[in-house]
Amino acid sequence: MVAAVALSQTASAIAWIKQFPFSQQQVADQLLDQILLLDDNTVSNSILALLDGLDTEDRVALYAEREVARREIFTSELIPKGNGLFRRRATGKAPPAVLPERGAHRVGSEGYIAFLISQAVKWKRKRFVNNPKPDQFRKVGKRGIHTIAIVTDFIGTGARIRRQLDAFWNVPSITSWHSMGLLRFKIIAAAATQPGIEFIEKHSCNPEVKTAYVVPTLLEHKPFSQAVLWRALAESYGPTAEPLGFQDLGALVAFRYGMPNNTPKILWDSSSRIRPFMPGPASADILIAFSEEVGGFGSLRRAFRALTLWLKDVLPGVLGSSPERAKKILFLNLLKGRWQQGREIHLAKSMGLTVPEIIRLREEAKNNGWIGVDGRLTDSGRNLIKAIRPDRWTKPVVKTNPLPYYPRGLRIP
Repeated sequence: MVAAVALSQTASAIAWIKQFPFSQQQVADQLLDQILLLDDNTVSNSILALLDGLDTEDRVALYAEREVARREIFTSELIPKGNGLFRRRATGKAPPAVLPERGAHRVGSEGYIAFLISQAVKWKRKRFVNNPKPDQFRKVGKRGIHTIAIVTDFIGTGARIRRQLDAFWNVPSITSWHSMGLLRFKIIAAAATQPGIEFIEKHSCNPEVKTAYVVPTLLEHKPFSQAVLWRALAESYGPTAEPLGFQDLGALVAFRYGMPNNTPKILWDSSSRIRPFMPGPASADILIAFSEEVGGFGSLRRAFRALTLWLKDVLPGVLGSSPERAKKILFLNLLKGRWQQGREIHLAKSMGLTVPEIIRLREEAKNNGWIGVDGRLTDSGRNLIKAIRPDRWTKPVVKTNPLPYYPRGLRIP
């Protein structure tokens, strides 16, 4: 097995970094190592695990994320109601799962997602339906479909999925079924940015976004001073228009088959002022760095980096334990108050771990008695954190005279 290496240590990365002046090479080096690397197996395993974990016993309609050229995803026809009026009823076939477009970014990702959907249907044929037409939603009993799941590898700004949700929502039959509680929407993504998740969840259909990896962006990265240096690098050597990628999001993620257009353009756009780092699929030497993510070293490294300020005090105590115990301690340290819906997204971004890892840490903490059923820290959890954290507050030592003076008599007033 080939040993995993950091992305900045690969041959392609070293050659790319040498294009910058010496004073900026360390900035470029650190930028590369902040990128989340996801290979095909990671993407497929994440999506299939999220699909398997859907909290529904009904059949689920699976649609690949894609651009929808028309206003309504299904055609509708006028049906007489019997009182001289007409109603619109969704009919016909569903649009093709994949429709290649000339000049589209991330060529091939939609096809790969469509392939994963077909594998999920083969895996659980009675539960998942691939790209169904409207009539299949009208079936009753166990054959009925009450959940629409849009599947994608990555949510950047969330704009494209919002447009696809609009295409569903503009169909009168869909909005009618949703208003009666017969239909709900889920978004399944291997990776997503927090701004993209929040933008999608504001849609009128009230979709629920499920993701495995929360991708950091240059707009949210902490410490802010480091993000400023990375942004200046991208703006100095990237194209003038949107140097941080689409809508200047600055997502830090790379897939084996290419980088999304939401990432800094100096990494992939040939119109940059320097040779881009990864203009297409990952080269053989870059693929070695992807194995670091699979082995878990990448997530642990990001977890330590994200909590640098806290680790200044507790680093010896954390590193003296196993990596798994270190994750548990870091998780408990970030818990504040009751556990609320969506908390796992914030913790995953703060710790650099996956959402399933955060859920697993939460369940283990409950089983060990470190947190209560409401997600609050228990005395046992506080004692665990206190055991490896040095006491910042010590009682002040007041200097006293070792030979104090005591008067033997009272003075005359």
